[in-house]
Amino acid sequence: MKKQKLQVDFEFDFDVFGIVSTYKDYKLAWNINNSLRVSLHKENDITIDFVDSELVVSHFKYSTEGSEMQVLRNKSYELSGGENQFLIPEMPQIDYFVLIQGEVGGHDESEIQNMLKKTQGVEFVMKLDIGKLKSRENFIF
Repeated sequence: MKKQKLQVDFEFDFDVFGIVSTYKDYKLAWNINNSLRVSLHKENDITIDFVDSELVVSHFKYSTEGSEMQVLRNKSYELSGGENQFLIPEMPQIDYFVLIQGEVGGHDESEIQNMLKKTQGVEFVMKLDIGKLKSRENFIF
């Protein structure tokens, strides 16, 4: 019997920024709210089940009619097997990811990046090319 593989290509129509910060998730979200004049709210934690493990990450969200912004913690809350688990394992140096779809608060991506750099508690910000991430499907939930 011949086997066929199902290939699914997701459309990633959002920008992703990686943030390095020592702040707790709620404090970073509060500082981003003040800097970008948005209203990020705590959502239920995202749970991703893998064959041998489970990933639980913090999730904050702000959405309007034409835009959406999400802040996701990279490191999982629950560590199974004593190993650190990451939402995007190839980027363990990144503490948080900011996903932006549309223009948030009337700002384009370069303005948002500059505003994030100036946010208290943010040590480093970089725009990521989502096409080059091996684990980019982990952003689909």
